[in-house]
Amino acid sequence: MCTRVVWNTEHSNVYLGRNMDWFQDIQTNLWTQPRGLKRSGMTAENPLEWTSKHGSLIATAYELATADGINDAGLIACMLFLPETSVSPRDIAIPGLSISMWAQYFLDMCGSVAEVVEHASAGLFQLRMVEESQSGKMGTVHLAFTDKSGDSAIIECIEGDIHIYHDRRYIVMTNQPTFDKQLENLSQYRGFGGEKRLPGTHE
Repeated sequence: MCTRVVWNTEHSNVYLGRNMDWFQDIQTNLWTQPRGLKRSGMTAENPLEWTSKHGSLIATAYELATADGINDAGLIACMLFLPETSVSPRDIAIPGLSISMWAQYFLDMCGSVAEVVEHASAGLFQLRMVEESQSGKMGTVHLAFTDKSGDSAIIECIEGDIHIYHDRRYIVMTNQPTFDKQLENLSQYRGFGGEKRLPGTHE
């Protein structure tokens, strides 16, 4: 499974790594995105519209979505698979944002994890699912953000509700289960609050 890991050093250096485990080639290309781009949320009705405040370097998935990226303020976004992702019925009174543009929106508009959390909490858009044409699978994903200070946040959409986990300690994330369950699982082990030995298995 995909995993994203952050290492905050004692000298305030921040290193981030992630692997991309997927069942087929996602045809990644690298793109530079200048600030000042006019964007659309890519929904049929009432798409969210914005103009990017930050430039970014991104890695695409199928040329349909921003899978990973870093912007000119040092904000990093990572998109990982999460099958539990689900959205609420469409309310066209709320601007729509395709899940394929979810990470890019934050890279365009935010310079820090704190700003990501602020935007994600504001209810500015309604997230919409999109099907990847080659695999036929829905884009069920969650997002991890890290900034140059080492701050981290995980954002998920479950049954249309946005769940935000914001803490510098949230430095590891995998695909599934949802992040609250990942934290619960971790807390069973020595060094993380529990008594179990660290397993040598996929747990």
